[in-house]
Amino acid sequence: MATDWFKVKNSKGLTEITLKGIWNSLELHIFPYIGNSSIFKLKAKDFIKVMEPLRASGKLETIKRLCQRINEIMFYAVNIGLIEANPAVKIKDAFESLTKGQMPKN
Repeated sequence: MATDWFKVKNSKGLTEITLKGIWNSLELHIFPYIGNSSIFKLKAKDFIKVMEPLRASGKLETIKRLCQRINEIMFYAVNIGLIEANPAVKIKDAFESLTKGQMPKN
């Protein structure tokens, strides 16, 4: 599903560096843990569990970006009619937010 979503993302006029960063973050933090899971069985807790080590490391900006990318993929699956609802819709709310003036750790 992520590959199909990325093909669409690739057509949006983003720079090669941006696209590479998006895909690399998914390859590093998401695919090794849930990349082979059925999209029909994924729950919010699966995504949250994958990102717990990032929370422990204080990488809140990375979490924010991953939540955004996961949601884009899952909404893509909804929009093409593969799944009925996005189970990851509020996963960012399970994590702290960067406070104003806080430097992100990526």
